[in-house]
Amino acid sequence: MNYIELLTQEEKVNLCGIMGGRDFKELFKHNEREFQKIRKGFRAKSLTEELALSIAIANVDKPFIASWVNTRVQIWLDEIHENITKLEGEGSAHDIALATTMLDSFFSHDVDLYLKLAGITMDEVSRTELRTTMERIESDRAKEEKDADRIKALEEEKQRLLCQIEDCHQSASLLKTEYEQRIQEIEQEKKDLESSLAAAQEKISELQTSLTVAKSDESSHLSQYDDTDISSLPPVGSEETISLCNVISDYSGQKWLIRFADLSHNGHYHMFHRNEELPPYFSNRDKIFYKDGPSTDGFYGIWSWSAIPNEKDPSKDYIISKYNVNLDAIEIATIPEASSLEELIHLLKDGFVYQPHSRRIMFSLYASKGQYMGILCSIKELNVTNGKVSFAEDCIEVPVYEFNSDNILRLENGLSFYRNAFAGLPNKLYQLKSPLDIVKNIVFSSISWATYKTRGYTRAEYRSFKDFLGAIPVEDIIQRIEAECRCSDSVAKELLDEFLCIAWKYVDGDSLEDDVILSAISASSELQERTKALIRADWEAENKGLLADAQKELDVLNAKLESVNTSLTEAQEAFNKTKLEEERLSSVIAEKEKLAENVEAAVADRIEMARKNAAGFIANMAFVDRHPNEAAAKQTPKAVETLAQPVASQYHAYSAAKELDDLEVHHSWNEVINTASFELGEAGVADRYRNGLAAFLCAAYIERQPILLVGPNSIDISKALCAAIAGHKHGMLSCEGSYSSHVLQELGHDGEDIVIINNLFASGWMNRLPEILSKKDIFYVATHPYAEDIQVEPKSLYGFMLPLFTEFFVDNKASGKYYGGYFADDFKPYAAQPASSKELRILSRLSLSTLVKNRINSVISTMHGIHSSTTADEEFIFAILPIAYATLELNDLTEMIADPQKGIELSASLKVYLRRTLMNKYNGLLSAVAQKYNIRRGLQEAENDWKTRLIYSVCGMMAYASLWDETEDEPVSIVHLKRKVRSMLSSYKSMYPELSNSLPYISAELEDEIAGLFLSTGMVYHRPNRIAPSMKHEESHCNIVFQRGIGLDSISCVSGIGFYSKLECISNPDGIKTMFGLEQQALWDLWNSTLTTASWKAAPSLEQNTEYLRLKPPFSRGYWENKPDTTGLVSILRTGIKGSQLYYIYRYSDNAMEISPLPQWQVENHHYRSLACACLHSYGALPPIEYVKDGALVHIWMNYLLPPHELEFVKLYSWPEVCTSLPCDFKRKLSTEVFSAMKTVLSDQGYEFKGEMI
Repeated sequence: MNYIELLTQEEKVNLCGIMGGRDFKELFKHNEREFQKIRKGFRAKSLTEELALSIAIANVDKPFIASWVNTRVQIWLDEIHENITKLEGEGSAHDIALATTMLDSFFSHDVDLYLKLAGITMDEVSRTELRTTMERIESDRAKEEKDADRIKALEEEKQRLLCQIEDCHQSASLLKTEYEQRIQEIEQEKKDLESSLAAAQEKISELQTSLTVAKSDESSHLSQYDDTDISSLPPVGSEETISLCNVISDYSGQKWLIRFADLSHNGHYHMFHRNEELPPYFSNRDKIFYKDGPSTDGFYGIWSWSAIPNEKDPSKDYIISKYNVNLDAIEIATIPEASSLEELIHLLKDGFVYQPHSRRIMFSLYASKGQYMGILCSIKELNVTNGKVSFAEDCIEVPVYEFNSDNILRLENGLSFYRNAFAGLPNKLYQLKSPLDIVKNIVFSSISWATYKTRGYTRAEYRSFKDFLGAIPVEDIIQRIEAECRCSDSVAKELLDEFLCIAWKYVDGDSLEDDVILSAISASSELQERTKALIRADWEAENKGLLADAQKELDVLNAKLESVNTSLTEAQEAFNKTKLEEERLSSVIAEKEKLAENVEAAVADRIEMARKNAAGFIANMAFVDRHPNEAAAKQTPKAVETLAQPVASQYHAYSAAKELDDLEVHHSWNEVINTASFELGEAGVADRYRNGLAAFLCAAYIERQPILLVGPNSIDISKALCAAIAGHKHGMLSCEGSYSSHVLQELGHDGEDIVIINNLFASGWMNRLPEILSKKDIFYVATHPYAEDIQVEPKSLYGFMLPLFTEFFVDNKASGKYYGGYFADDFKPYAAQPASSKELRILSRLSLSTLVKNRINSVISTMHGIHSSTTADEEFIFAILPIAYATLELNDLTEMIADPQKGIELSASLKVYLRRTLMNKYNGLLSAVAQKYNIRRGLQEAENDWKTRLIYSVCGMMAYASLWDETEDEPVSIVHLKRKVRSMLSSYKSMYPELSNSLPYISAELEDEIAGLFLSTGMVYHRPNRIAPSMKHEESHCNIVFQRGIGLDSISCVSGIGFYSKLECISNPDGIKTMFGLEQQALWDLWNSTLTTASWKAAPSLEQNTEYLRLKPPFSRGYWENKPDTTGLVSILRTGIKGSQLYYIYRYSDNAMEISPLPQWQVENHHYRSLACACLHSYGALPPIEYVKDGALVHIWMNYLLPPHELEFVKLYSWPEVCTSLPCDFKRKLSTEVFSAMKTVLSDQGYEFKGEMI
C-alpha cells in the first residue's frame, strides 16, 4: 500500500524524522545508483545523518525512497496489530492494549500519524482518552521501575548490613578482651596522673598570673605591626581608581604603568582584564601615564589615577596619576627550598638569589592543604646585593603571617601578590637575634667616634678601651634595651651587666700579669735580646723534625718551579704554533662561510622551484637518512673524533675489596645466590623476592644478557650484585657529554666484567647502544629512575637489553652497606644440561620479536639450572611482567591472568598484589604523562575530556617513537606507524572503559590523522615502504620553541601531537612560517599581488558545473555557489570536472565577465583557500577565529577553514574538540602558551581572532 500518498507534507517530515537519518543513509549506501540520480556528485557514505535525513524528506516521493518507507510502515503496523491482539488475548481491554502498544511503538509521540496510517477513525475525545491512558501507563511503569530499583537496593543494603553485623560480632569479642586489659592499665595510669595533677595545678596557678601579663605585652607588641588603615581605601563610588601597577619603559625611554589589579573599597585587589572589543580608554585602560613615584623598570607599586575626557577628542581620555605613598604592594615570594619557618629564616639569614619587585615582600612557604606561612619584610629590612637577598643587620624581629591560596593574587607573568591591601595583625613574631646580641648591637651603636677620639692612646690599648666603655651613656642604653627586648627595667640592667662582664673577660684575657711582664722586658734592651735568643733556641729544639720536613718541602717546590719554567717555555712554543694554525683555520672558515652563502642562495632557489612544481620536487628529493650525525661521522671521522673527546669522569673502574676475610667465599652458584639474596635485602628488595631476583640476575650474568633496571634503588641493586658476584669490582659508565669511542675502549680494561651504565636515555649515547654493548665478555646493567619514560622508547630496544622494573619488588630504602663475596679457586662454573632449555608459553601471546623471546627463555632456562626452586611467580615477576609493561601489553596480560585456560598459574597472593599494583599504575599513568609533558587540565574541563586529550597525545608520541623501531631486516613504514597507533588506542580503551564514548570509534581515523599530520608538517621523511624522523629543526616565538626531528628524550612539552619547549629567546615568526610552509605574504599583500599580476580577457562560455566563491555568510551552506557576483567585485571561480578543475579570478565590467587564470600550483590540493581567505579578507567578510580561554586550555572555532598548511600547523599542535569521529577540523583545543604564539603568527598574516576567558 502507498502510505506516502495519504500524508500531508508535514506528516511526511514527521514520518521521516521517526525513521531517522542513519537508516536513510544506509538506504542510500545500498542504492548508490538511485541516490546519484537525486544527489549527483555526492557519495552516500560521506553524508552526515542530518544531511541524509534532509535529502530523504526532500525526495520522499521518489520511487525507491517511497517504496522503502511504505515497507517500513507496513512492518510497523503489522507489529502493532499483532501486539494488540496478543495483549487482548492475555485479558487486557482493547483501549489498554492499544495504549500499551502505542507507548512501545515508533509512534509513541505521534499517535495521530499512526491512526491515519492505520486507517483508524477516532474522535478527539477518544484520542484524548488514549493519550491519557498512555501517560498513566508510562507513569505506572516509571513507578514500578523505581520501586524495583529501590527493592533491589534495599536487598543489597540488607546483605551488606548482615555482613557488617557479623564482622562487628567477631570484632566485639576481640575488643572486649583488649579493652578489659586496657582498663586495668588506665586505672593505674589514673592514680599516677592524679598525683601529677596536684603538682601541676599548683604550678599552673603560679604561671597564670605571669601569663596574663605576658599575653597583654605580646598582644600590644603585635598590634605595632598591624598596617591596617581603612582611610587609605577608595570610597564607594569614587571616580579615582587605585591600582597595582608595574613600571616599564617603551622604546623611546618613556615611562608607563601597566595596570594589573584594582583595589576595591573593601580592601581586596581584583585582577583587571581589558575588554578587547572596547577602546583602551577610561576604565578599559591597561596602560597608564607615569608621573611620579619609583621609576625603576620592573617595580610594582600602588598608584591612584583617574581618567577624564580629552578636550580635543572626548572619545579619548586624559590621565591624572599619582603614586600612593600610603599603600604598598605586598609581593609574595614562595620559597620552594623551605619546608619550615626555621628553614625559611635560615635561608634569609644566609642570603639567596632573588630580586624583590616591591617595597614589601612576604617570603613564604607552602605548609599544607592550600595553607601558607610567611614573614613580612620591608625593603629597608633587607640587604639586596649582587642579586642575593638577606636580612639587614639591624633587623631584629619579623612578623609571621598564616594565609591560604585565596589570599594570593597570581599574575600571568608568574609573580604573586597579597590579595589584601593590608597584611593586618600578624600571628606571631620571630626573634632573629638573642637578647645579648641585641644588647651588643645597641652598645656598639652607642660608641661614637667623637667620644673615642678624646681618649687617645696615651697608655696601653686595653686600658684606653676599658675607660672608653666606661664613658658609654648607660641610662640611654638601658632604655633602648628595655624597648628592643620588651623587658622590664631591672631585666634590661641585668642583660647589660652580663654583656659588660663578657666584654671585660674578652678584653682582659684573664691574664693581668701580662702587663707586668711586658713592662719589665720593655725596660731593658739586653733583657729583650736574651729573651728572644732563649725562645728561639727552645722553639728550634722542639720543632727540629718540622724544620727538616719544611726544608725537604722547600727543595721539592724549587724542583717543581724549575719544571714549571721548562713547561712554560714549551707552552710558549706550542702557543706560537697554535696561533699560526688559528690563522690558517680562519682562512678556511672564511671559505666555508662563502660556501654557506652559496648554499643558502641555492636552497632559496630550490624552495621557489618547489612552490611552483611541488610534485616534481618531491619526486627528485633525496631521502634523508634518519641519522644525519652518523653520516657526517663517516665522512669526516677525524673531525668527529677531535670534537668528541671523553669527559674525564665518564668511566671509572672500581677495584675489588682488598680484605677478603670480610667477604663470602663462593664454591657454587647456590652460594652466590645466597650472598646476592642477602645483599639485595640491603638494597631494599622485599624479602619474598630476594632469592628469585638473585637467581635471575645471576642467570643474566652467566648468559651475559644486558639488563635494564628501572625504578627506585636501581643503582643500589646493581652495586649489591657487583658486591656479591665480583667482590665490588665493576665499572661505572656515565653517559654524559658527547659520545666518545675512546671511553668505550676503557670498558673491562682492568679486568672488570660487570659494567653499570647510568644516564643512557637522557643523552646522545642512546643511538650508539650496539657499540656500547659490543664487548661480549662483559655483563652490562643499565639504570634509569622513571618507569614511565621507558614506555615511549622504541620496542627494538629490548632486542639489546631486557627490562626489569624495581617498583614491583622494592619495599624499603637501600642501606648502601654491601659486604659481598668472591669466587673460590675451586668454584664450579655453570654448564647447561642437555634438554634443560625452558620455554615460557605465555611469551607467544605477546607481540614480541623472536629475538626477545629467545633471550628471555635463555635466561629463564639458566635460572632454573642454578636455582632449582624457581617458582612460576618468580618467572612472571622477573621475565614476563617487565616486558609486558614496557611494551604496553599489560591489559592483554591482565586478561590472561584472569583466564586460567591461558596457561598462567600464579599464586593467589601474587594475583591480589598484581591487581592492586596494576590498578594503581593505571590510575597514575595518565597523571604522570600530564605532568611530564605539561598537558594541564582546563579549569572547566571534564576529567574524561582531559584524559581523552592525554591518550590522543600519547598515541602521537608512541607513533613518533615507533620511528626508532627499525631493524636491519625490517625498516619502519607507514603501516608500522599506524599499527602502533592502533595498538595504543586499543590498549587505552581496555584500560579506561569509561572513555569508550570519548575516544575514536574507528581506529583508522586516528591512525590516518596522526600519520597525515606527521607527513604534511615535515615531522617525518617518507619514501616507498619507509619513513624516518626528519632532521632536527627548532624555531622560537613568544618564549615557545616549536620542535621537530628531536630525540625522544628531548620531548618536554606536548600540545596535541606537536612538540615544543619553553625558553626565553628571540622570536622568529618568519622562521616558523618557513618551518611549517605557511604563507609568507599577508592576506592583503597576497590578494593585491594576485590582482596586480592578473591578465584579464573576456570570458568564454563556461561549463554548467562552474562554481563561484561565496562572498557573504552563511558559509555553512558551502564555500561555493552557482551564481556569480555581478557587482563588479573581483572574486574566484572554478570550472570543469571535479578533481581537475581550473581556477580563475573574475569580475564583471560593462555587464560582461572577464577572467584571469590562476596557476595550478597555487590552487591544487585545496591551496585555493589561501586566495579565498585573502579575497574575503579584502572585503571584510572573512569570519574571525573564535576562542575561549579556560585556564591552561584554549578552545577555538574556525568559522572558515584555514589554508592547508596553516590548518595542518594548527591541528598538529591541538586536540580535536570531539575525538569520536575524525577529522575534526573546525573545532580544536590547544595549550594556552602555544595558542599565544600561534595567534601572533596567524594575526600577522591577517587572520582575526575574537575571544574571551572563562
